[in-house]
Amino acid sequence: MKKILITGVSGLLGSNLAYCWRKRYDIFGIYNQHPWIFDGIRTKQADLADPQAVKALLKDFKPDVIIHAAASVDVDRCEEDPQWAWRGNVMMTKCLVDAVDSQTKFVYISTDLVYDGQRGGYVETDPVNLINVYATTKFAGEQAVVPLPNALIVRTNIFGWNVQDKTCFAERVIKEAKTKTINGFTDSFFSSLYTFDLAELLSAALEKDLKGIYHFASSTAVSRYDFADSLAQKLGYASGLIHASSMNGFPFKARRSPNLSLNIDKLQQALGSKIVTIENSIDHYVADYKNGVVLKLKGEVV
Repeated sequence: MKKILITGVSGLLGSNLAYCWRKRYDIFGIYNQHPWIFDGIRTKQADLADPQAVKALLKDFKPDVIIHAAASVDVDRCEEDPQWAWRGNVMMTKCLVDAVDSQTKFVYISTDLVYDGQRGGYVETDPVNLINVYATTKFAGEQAVVPLPNALIVRTNIFGWNVQDKTCFAERVIKEAKTKTINGFTDSFFSSLYTFDLAELLSAALEKDLKGIYHFASSTAVSRYDFADSLAQKLGYASGLIHASSMNGFPFKARRSPNLSLNIDKLQQALGSKIVTIENSIDHYVADYKNGVVLKLKGEVV
């Protein structure tokens, strides 16, 4: 079994990856403020901005792979508190980079927000244009990882299951759209991917030993309105509960990119297989919801 260290294991992506991989790999998860306990997954508290603590962790576990999913991901809070953003997205990354050896695979989870979203259809070689603090710090994290000889940088947009007491956009639709109208932007586009689908792609990428920058996204893009409407329909909710609205005038604290659709040809060619559409990902998400996956994950929160 490969030994995989997952940072941010109590976050949305970290916990979802650990759950998907718990019988496939030897998982060791690191959390900071929010403990998470799940049968078959070892977890430990650590401050990843502490160089000595990071060195001790890697010396103790000796991972084959590090999945660096820990991050400061609240885009508006990053804008209000750049120091918090820098600590979570750059300092922690640099501490891991400084401690890791050249043989360890280092997977850095980045974001589609490194692009300004003025046209969409981005390929990995397109120039970045950093329009907010979150994007700036995540790209700085990328730059810290680039010198590693065995690094994979994952630019992505995801939806999945929070084990903490917060929700992503898809979870909001599940919780709220059955009883009240929620807003869906018709002028905001993305190629979001269900975390469990991302887990399969990442596993295949590890087997292929991919290096460099890749887009890990669905093969199609939709507006946030169409995403929410499709999800609500698949859940059997009444029609008309998703309200078509615009990003223009919405009181965001940080600027947002309107069209973050990603081209995934590079990843598809490297893996030699087709990548799911966003409709496929929504189908998988709904099926897992109906099978109680979210209850299994959230029932183990301390």
